[in-house]
Amino acid sequence: MFPRELGVAIEQYNNGMILDIDKFDKFIGEPLIRQHYNSLHQKDKQTDVMQEYLKAQKQHDEQQNKMMTEMMKTIAKQQEQNQQSKPGLLSRLFKRK
Repeated sequence: MFPRELGVAIEQYNNGMILDIDKFDKFIGEPLIRQHYNSLHQKDKQTDVMQEYLKAQKQHDEQQNKMMTEMMKTIAKQQEQNQQSKPGLLSRLFKRK
């Protein structure tokens, strides 16, 4: 049915054949089958794009959480250092313990 030299039909069975979509479209002169294939698998591509977006957003959120926890730790350390500061002038003069 198709010329073997073009490699359009990869395998032929009793009830059909496996085609190379791009070579078939080149053979007929327009991207008819590729457009049909893309329209059928458009939802799959959209799902993949959404999954990639959600994965990137999750990584961003994890980075934000990590930064916030580090900031909270440094603030807590600073507060501890402020609380453990030197005793006041009067306690140093009278050596209260």
